[in-house]
Amino acid sequence: MIYFLVDRASAFTMRDFVELHAPGLGDLVEIVHYEDLLQRPPLHTGTYIFSALDHLTPGGMRVVKELIDQLRDPAAESRVLNDPARVLLRYELLDTLHRRGLNRHGVARALDSRSPLRFPVFVREESEHNGAISPLLHDHAELRRALGKSVLRGYRLRDLLIVEYCETAEPNGRYRRYSAFVVSGRVIARELMVGDEWMLKSHGNAPTESEIRDELEYVRGNTHAAQLEPIFSLAGIDYGRIDYALVDGRIETWEINTNPTIRRGRQADPIPIPPEINKLRDPMRAHFTHAFEAALRSADTGLPPRPLAVRFSAECLRNATPMIHVSKPTWLRHVASAIRPALPRLNRLIDVVSPYVTRAARQLRS
Repeated sequence: MIYFLVDRASAFTMRDFVELHAPGLGDLVEIVHYEDLLQRPPLHTGTYIFSALDHLTPGGMRVVKELIDQLRDPAAESRVLNDPARVLLRYELLDTLHRRGLNRHGVARALDSRSPLRFPVFVREESEHNGAISPLLHDHAELRRALGKSVLRGYRLRDLLIVEYCETAEPNGRYRRYSAFVVSGRVIARELMVGDEWMLKSHGNAPTESEIRDELEYVRGNTHAAQLEPIFSLAGIDYGRIDYALVDGRIETWEINTNPTIRRGRQADPIPIPPEINKLRDPMRAHFTHAFEAALRSADTGLPPRPLAVRFSAECLRNATPMIHVSKPTWLRHVASAIRPALPRLNRLIDVVSPYVTRAARQLRS
């Protein structure tokens, strides 16, 4: 058996893939919610995939580490994918890649006012996967205003990163974002997204027929597998998806998500592609689905599951709640929601106040 560990709100990634695209995996893959880990029936031997590690609180991470220590016992006859003792999450990964010369762009935490930055930069959350939450910022004054506005929108500075911008546009002005999975050491090309905006998300980016054919060639050929393997290895990630671009033929890593969407689920496809062109992507989707399912099956131990006697320390149990990190506390969400309607009329005041909000938050932190 394969046990896919994830927080309840994020379980749709694997659940939708199995139910909609790979029903043959239904008897092999079981989803285990982190929130239920301590109350569920006894665990069993098998392969454990720890996803969404960036959603765990310190207490939740302690639970996971104690569980993994017991799964590592040879008598447990189990495999572990994404051991948090090895995994580099977003900040640590981008910082390590930059320091080693494998990424051109650097990164800093929003609370670290001493980090040198090469402008332009943008702001994003450290633990979420919603892309930039600011436009490109060209100096420290714009950055302070953007951080202050983020606080007024309900974000906490300690949850935010400042990321240096790296230009990756092709001569025709189009941007390309490549994505590939790793499953237990096997790299699988996923998709090639093309669009006119520097931040490529699925909405608003309609590929041409020629670009879809490029995508099919990329997925079938698994073009960059040899270059991606050492990056996944450096990151300590056995299961996840890397998003990257090419700059002068070299990979520029944006992130590695340990709980990515595998294939689009029940939500409508936001890409405005004419049906006759979108249909050209069917061979790409079929190729990826087959390769991903085969890789997942190969991660299974092949042994029949048997009950595991798992125990957690008293200290671990005392600090296990909450298990999941909340990027926007409830009170901040309420405040941000209350003032949102007035924001357009308060822009000038916000521009004046937001740098002081940023400075005050950093001083409180220090």
